[in-house]
Amino acid sequence: MRTATGLAALALTATLVATGTVQSASSPIPSEISLEAQSCKVLPDILKKVLAAGVATEGKAIEIADLYSEFYPTGANPSAEQLYAAIPASAFGPKDDRDGAISGSGGWDKDAVIADDGYGEQSKSTYAKDGGLPSFCRVGGTVRTSETSKSQFEVWMPVADTPAGKDAPAPEACTSIDGVDVADVAKTFKCVSTSGWSKRLVFSVGGGLRGAVAYPEMKQTMSRYHAAVAGTNMGHFGAQDGITWLPANPEAWTDYGHSAVHFTSRVAQQAVRIFYDAQPHRTSSPNSSVATIDAKKQVFYTYFKGCSTGGRAAMASAQRYPKDFDGIIAGSPAFDFNNLKAYQIHVNSFLANNKSEGYIPTEAYPLINSAVLKTCDSADGVEDNVISKADICKPDFAALIGCSKLGIKPYDDADKAPEPAGAAAGQDSKAPAADSKDSKPAEVPAKEKPKVLLARRDTTSTDPVAAPGLEATKKDDASATPAEPNGKDAKGADAKGKDKKDKDAEKGPAPKCLTDPQLETLANIFKPYTIDNELISEGVLPSSVYGWQYINAVTGKFGSSPVSWFQFEVLGEKDAKAKFNATEKVTPEVIKKGQQLNPGGTITFDTDLSGFFNAGGKLLHYHGLEDSLVPPMASRRYYDQVLEKVGDKARSAYKLYLIPGMLHCRGGNGCFNFGGAGQEGAGNRPLRYDATHDMFLALTEWVEKGVAPNALIGAAYKTKEGTAPQKFSDDTPYSNGVRLTRPLCPWPTAARLKGKGGDTNDAGAFECA
Repeated sequence: MRTATGLAALALTATLVATGTVQSASSPIPSEISLEAQSCKVLPDILKKVLAAGVATEGKAIEIADLYSEFYPTGANPSAEQLYAAIPASAFGPKDDRDGAISGSGGWDKDAVIADDGYGEQSKSTYAKDGGLPSFCRVGGTVRTSETSKSQFEVWMPVADTPAGKDAPAPEACTSIDGVDVADVAKTFKCVSTSGWSKRLVFSVGGGLRGAVAYPEMKQTMSRYHAAVAGTNMGHFGAQDGITWLPANPEAWTDYGHSAVHFTSRVAQQAVRIFYDAQPHRTSSPNSSVATIDAKKQVFYTYFKGCSTGGRAAMASAQRYPKDFDGIIAGSPAFDFNNLKAYQIHVNSFLANNKSEGYIPTEAYPLINSAVLKTCDSADGVEDNVISKADICKPDFAALIGCSKLGIKPYDDADKAPEPAGAAAGQDSKAPAADSKDSKPAEVPAKEKPKVLLARRDTTSTDPVAAPGLEATKKDDASATPAEPNGKDAKGADAKGKDKKDKDAEKGPAPKCLTDPQLETLANIFKPYTIDNELISEGVLPSSVYGWQYINAVTGKFGSSPVSWFQFEVLGEKDAKAKFNATEKVTPEVIKKGQQLNPGGTITFDTDLSGFFNAGGKLLHYHGLEDSLVPPMASRRYYDQVLEKVGDKARSAYKLYLIPGMLHCRGGNGCFNFGGAGQEGAGNRPLRYDATHDMFLALTEWVEKGVAPNALIGAAYKTKEGTAPQKFSDDTPYSNGVRLTRPLCPWPTAARLKGKGGDTNDAGAFECA
């Protein structure tokens, strides 16, 4: 029962949170603060001393600075602005963008928690129904990763919903931790009860170029599973498409590539060890790299969840630091990074010039999608707008929607073909030209205007043909996470309000068919990208058309991620404001150079995962078959190569799930609600809290109990009208009701209808075969 002093402590702590006040160990502690809050307050100083002694890092000291801590009472749900208010100014460097980081850190707010409808451990609480989180201790700071770089870390550690008051029995004071005398800084520190904690630590990072701790993912994971959670800003503070940190900053790119996660995860493990007086599971293994074994301590497990850039970082950890995590979930990983960035420039070059004969307007996408569904939807035995066998879907577009074959024109004489507003590569239709200060679109000189698509390839070469005067924009990030399913984009903007109305208002007439040049463009988009008969990247699948206009992937825009990779990291340009013609400068030679240099160790396609598997690690890897940002067949190629290289050890520790109907990380017509990383939209929750419906629980069962997952069950929910989503931006929260469920089958199996007579909206009517 909460005591009066305990309630006073929560009231005081709530005041500190609301005002952004940060307590340090040198400040006096009011006597009425709870034991948990007292311990949280002094934890940074203890952590700093223990890490300086080399504990948990094979005797190598870790330097942390810019420390802060806060204790949040039950029911609090701090906003991104409140969370950033606690971070000391000294944590930000001259190239950091604090406001940009805040813009990408919102989400999993009060409404999202309520929409989760008591999922998981929230069902046992009273705070979740009001949109709050469990009480927790937040500790953060920066860790020195090199002589010139540092990365932010944060660790959130939940405690029981009813914290111990001042008068509650307390554990003994800790004066020595792993042999390090901390008596001088731990006079008021007490190891906290683990009753409100699941004995798990889950690490997450965000997507794109974002330099921000993944607060929405951390909130969701802590709330659903009562796990301790941790994250990093990947070595910089910035927006999802921010590039100010990139030029002449190789150490920061190495942080982004792999070292930030490694260093900050070690700090997070140590913070959890101290706070709960617990022992990482890896210390009980002969392959342990973490301190010494103490049989008296409780054991906790360490996990990594990430999608897109987070999925790439997850793979980097398994490959480079095989002892850092017990289990990993890697979604839609951008792991063949250099070749992926080359492909993203390549595929968008086909739509870069909207004055060309081969340009395909967005109004044609539904037509293309209808041809895909007509050809492939029924391959699994049921027509439901979900293509289960997307990898073998090969529509004959010429026969189905080709003007020549059909003998029709794309537009009636009464209709007018849409007049594109901009002619510049990568140019937003409403934005000024990249080299102009006014709103008038840049024109290609008349004598240089091509008769066909500027970036079309000839029959013998896959080299881009440069478009004169066309610059790549850095405004939109082609490796960015798409708009959130709850209607928020990466910067918190409404993706279904004004923007949607503007897009609808701009739409021209839909064509009835595609011309021969447009069909050639379509074929080039879908086919693999090769140079000198060497595969650079698989193409996106025809099933991805559904999401083209809602995810900045196949749009004709060159995003900041692929452009900045080649401009700053491969070619070494130093001016962040300099123009960069991607079609001209990203040549086959430059692509090969990037593959050889691998700046920052960002390419994480090493197929030798034997170190991770030998250390007992388990890996769940998934990819949406409608992904138009990262081609899903790259994941299948990687999985097959790992099995070929590692053999039986991989088969018993690694599973790949190719998700029908899912776009990049989430969204789409398919059953994408299964507890994957990056699925923190309001109401995007698994159907049930068990290891069959929730991928994270499936991973914990595998790691902690040795029960390997097989088929999972994903759920798709209805729109508010009770229908399937008609476009990516349609909300489909759990509260609208279940539309259908499907088995999510481990590769190489796929869902197939068992026979006639069953409910085709229910997973039970299907089998993995």
